[in-house]
Amino acid sequence: MQRDRLFFAIALALAVSAAQAAEPQTLAKDQSIDVTLEHELAPRRGDTTAWITTATLRHDGRELTVVVEARDPEPDRIVADRAVRDRGTGDRIELLVDPRGDGVRAFSFSINAEGAVSDRISSSRGDASPEWNGDWTGEAERTADGYRATFRIPMSTLGVAPDDAGRVKAAFAIQRGVGRGRYEVVGWPRVDLQSPCVECQYSRIDLADVEAPKAAWRFIPYAAWTQARRYAVPSGAELSRQNATDVGIDVRYTPGKDTNILATLNPDFSQVELDSLQIAVNRRFALSFPERRPFFTENAGRFTSALGLLYTRTLVDPDWGIQGVHRTGNTQWAAMAVEDAATSLIVPGLDGSRTASLPSRSRNVALRSVTSVAEGLRLGTLATWRDADGYANRVAAVDARFERGPHVLQLDAAASRTTNPLALQASFGRDANETGHAWSLTHDMTLERYGSYTTLTERSAGFRADMGRINRVGILDASHVSQYRVDRDPETHRLTAITGSASVVAQQRIGGGMLTSSTSAGLSLEWRSGHALDLSTRRGREVVEGLSLQTSDTLMSLTVPITDRIGLLTNLQSGRGVDFSTGESGRLTGAGFGVSASYAMVRASLSTNAERLVIAGTERYRALVGTARLTITPSTRHQVTAILTGSDSHDEGFPSIRAVAGQLSYRYQPSAFTAFNIGVSSNGLDSDFTRGLQKTRTFAFAKGSYQF
Repeated sequence: MQRDRLFFAIALALAVSAAQAAEPQTLAKDQSIDVTLEHELAPRRGDTTAWITTATLRHDGRELTVVVEARDPEPDRIVADRAVRDRGTGDRIELLVDPRGDGVRAFSFSINAEGAVSDRISSSRGDASPEWNGDWTGEAERTADGYRATFRIPMSTLGVAPDDAGRVKAAFAIQRGVGRGRYEVVGWPRVDLQSPCVECQYSRIDLADVEAPKAAWRFIPYAAWTQARRYAVPSGAELSRQNATDVGIDVRYTPGKDTNILATLNPDFSQVELDSLQIAVNRRFALSFPERRPFFTENAGRFTSALGLLYTRTLVDPDWGIQGVHRTGNTQWAAMAVEDAATSLIVPGLDGSRTASLPSRSRNVALRSVTSVAEGLRLGTLATWRDADGYANRVAAVDARFERGPHVLQLDAAASRTTNPLALQASFGRDANETGHAWSLTHDMTLERYGSYTTLTERSAGFRADMGRINRVGILDASHVSQYRVDRDPETHRLTAITGSASVVAQQRIGGGMLTSSTSAGLSLEWRSGHALDLSTRRGREVVEGLSLQTSDTLMSLTVPITDRIGLLTNLQSGRGVDFSTGESGRLTGAGFGVSASYAMVRASLSTNAERLVIAGTERYRALVGTARLTITPSTRHQVTAILTGSDSHDEGFPSIRAVAGQLSYRYQPSAFTAFNIGVSSNGLDSDFTRGLQKTRTFAFAKGSYQF
């Protein structure tokens, strides 16, 4: 078995090297190249697929055009939803373009069978930007035996860098997702999606006769009206009403092929989707939420750090911001500066973390550089600093990433210096001045069937990265995860994949003293019908209030596709949990349920999650959260969305609290950067004090933005 793994590792390394060294095809102006998507990439890797998909690539010097024909023996079963930008699901075609051909990052453009487009920047090396938006067009049309997708992408969107002869060394991949049954992904060329470097395996195609990009400005002004009302609890009387009219502008400037600058003045994020409520009872660490605000998602991958040194949700109310990316030779530079009307941060400790805010403005800066020193070796730096009245936080970090065949080795190290104001000193027991360090070493290995991930991390007690997300300091953390997968032919087996996993985690105080230790094992089964069953069990110990407590849990998760358009997900949990406020352990149970359905222009989903802890026959806490979402999309330009999220929690010794939040919005988006949004959101509260649901806040907004 070890010999088979070694042979596969050598074969993969040779295949990647051969792909990089092979003589690339040349796509000249007004000519075309035809390709066939003949490989299944997932869930089985590398098999020849029965799905028939062909593509034609061509360009005119200024614009790249790709037309993909996706045939389906059962075209009536094609699953795809109408949706506005970045919301499409189901059967889709994805075009991936690495405009430099260096395997670092690629632009991803996707069109589903109903014509819904989405885009992002992909990178298996940590430089991804999932919420990136580019200026391009795409369309899809149904055919008698499937559907056709057409991509039209300006060379300026790709940021191509032609040489003096007008030649661009690029790399391409095209993938098709089948949104039913086994949820297969087929593609060209043959790519191992589990490889440490996916982009390295794309097919090299040199574009000839490409026109050099010219300096370009893009202005996106906006105007917004908002009204915020607050109400007293429990009387329901209106406490305040505030109407506001704001104007602002986003500016994008591309002076040349190697530089991109984005600036925002008085940004408004009223149209951003409502955050779902989370279980907040008996949690040691501060809650975290995804970043959806456009300015901060644009180049998010450029500032990625294995140590979590940048978490832009700590920037809560920016007045202005500017960020830029520049490339010189083998080095890429990125910078961001933001003036924030608030100062919000996560304060870590040995036993957990809490959020904090300071009553002053803050100035925030992040700088990042990445240099490709040699093949498979990259060196990087990252610096952040934040200033406010009586407060400062500085972080400097370096990192190195080495890739060879199926192995990835990464080393990160950082040092910090913090000046704490009196408020933080009093509330968190911090010193006036603190210094600290952190480092991590990780090894990632991916073979044909076996994969493993090992990490060793240390964060000293004084380490702080207040623009990031650090939850625990003063610890040494070690973990290892192994996974083994067996794929079986779906033509002859109903059970198509079996995956086993095992992990070990240990955390101890720096200087000695165990804090957490656990071992776990898991088993996943996948059927050709799309059903999936996940089983896992964990055993460990947790030190709380000086006591070492045994913890355990067993989790079962079941995925059931009822039809091609309706799916269910349910999970059950049982074990021993800890009350972190008292240092006692007891029986912990949990359950979750989710259902999603779509038909034509309507898509709906419901998800719930519940948790309960009982110690010595007494209920210490129970919590329930749920989110319902309804989306109606008459066309790819119009969308109505309704979201309702709520929570119900009871913690022994405290009042029961029920909270609810909802949002109803309409979006019209004729292009990537032109949109009109109107909507209203509302919050409500019910507790032992109010004895009924009381409205606490409403927020109405109307916002329009236009690109010129």
